[in-house]
Amino acid sequence: MYKPYITLIKEMFPNAKISIDRFHLVQLINRAFNKLRIIVMNKQDERMYNKLKKYWKLLLKNSCELSSNKEKRGKCLNINIYQKKIQ
Repeated sequence: MYKPYITLIKEMFPNAKISIDRFHLVQLINRAFNKLRIIVMNKQDERMYNKLKKYWKLLLKNSCELSSNKEKRGKCLNINIYQKKIQ
């Protein structure tokens, strides 16, 4: 959650319990993940940078939802690969 908001709530309502809903928690995690992914991407060589840029959405997927039979030809990978192997 937004830090100044939490601080204000604690000042105005000292006995209140602060809860964060699932949507905002997932949003916070995704934003942090994206910031970290971009930092890591910028430290990589061009080949790895392109992999991280092209396949970043697979990192967000639930591993149970990744296809083990959906083949993809990645030009930056230069091989045929399945989603589960990119993990």
